Amino acid sequence: MITVEEIKSRIQEGLNTESVEVEGDGHHFSATIISQDFQGKTRIARHRMVFSLFSEDIKQRLHALSINAMTIDESNNN
Repeated sequence: MITVEEIKSRIQEGLNTESVEVEGDGHHFSATIISQDFQGKTRIARHRMVFSLFSEDIKQRLHALSINAMTIDESNNN
């Protein structure tokens, strides 16, 4: 089973992040990610960037991951 800490670490290693928050119960997870890597990218492109970090885990260990992906500017406007 994949853990909250492992998901957070993988995101931090794979993207240039300002902030990463991950919550979950062992089966369903949600991540809020703030990264300038998302600048100019569509919502779908942002999700693909994150999911690409878990390509093998999605088949085996990661049941559900909800993603809220924002740039720094977008996070300051919320």
